[in-house]
Amino acid sequence: MKRIKFYLILAVLAISSTMLFAEYIEPAHYLTYTPGGRGLAMGGAFSSIADDSSATFYNPAGIVQLHGSFGEIYYAMMDLDRSYMFLSYASPVTKRLAVGGYLMQYVIDDIVGHDEIAFATGTFNITSTVTAFSVGYKFSSQWAAGLNLKMLQQNFRENQADSFGFDFGILYGVEEKLKASLVFRDISETFSWDSGYEEEVPMLTQFGVSYKIDKSWRTSLELSKRAEEKSIAHFGVEYSMGDLMACLGYNDALFSAGLGGNFKISGNNYIGVTIVYKSERDGFKPQYAFSLNYITR
Repeated sequence: MKRIKFYLILAVLAISSTMLFAEYIEPAHYLTYTPGGRGLAMGGAFSSIADDSSATFYNPAGIVQLHGSFGEIYYAMMDLDRSYMFLSYASPVTKRLAVGGYLMQYVIDDIVGHDEIAFATGTFNITSTVTAFSVGYKFSSQWAAGLNLKMLQQNFRENQADSFGFDFGILYGVEEKLKASLVFRDISETFSWDSGYEEEVPMLTQFGVSYKIDKSWRTSLELSKRAEEKSIAHFGVEYSMGDLMACLGYNDALFSAGLGGNFKISGNNYIGVTIVYKSERDGFKPQYAFSLNYITR
């Protein structure tokens, strides 16, 4: 009976809210979103740059490039009562080893619930949470690798699902002008619902290249593919002037832009602020995001 009820709820949601249902039946679609102020502003073309704490998401190998502690609080306001929060931290342990992690939460609010005969029963939320521990290791002056160990949880009305998984990333050209990356995300992730239903999360593969033209300009290009879905091109450009920066990005026909800067508060401690705009599909409002960073150099 519990399983029948679960499928009936999904069917009603499919009729009443096509977009929300599309996001749901594609398991953990929120894992394809691009968090972090710079990463989002550059269209998600960040796995070969990966030089702040959001590298824990994009490419855990990148955290070996950090020369101090980095932390970020990121929040995105999205259309249709959706919100996305991302907290990340990373720090070197030795000259070759670095550790970090992130907490991600994606919420869809105020969904109209229905009973078995389609009568409205009030509203509820869908909440998805990911907790990850990251480790990166530099094998040589050019090569590094990183691993994420992840715990995922989804809450859908009275139903709950859990999963464990991995990400693995490689970075070539550590701290060089020309860098390349290969990342496999969402490895071996299958949600087991308490109703007995199971859904496998498709693995996402990313390949990226970035080039630092001079002290001010950097470009990045990335291709990503999730299982049977089409390949998506990501492109980003970043201009920096001292501790100030501006970014432009392109991602699957959507454009993004961001402005930010790091401000010294004491000694080697800095606070960074980034504001990002991202366009959305026709009929949907654009996305606005804000990130606050703490940096110890």
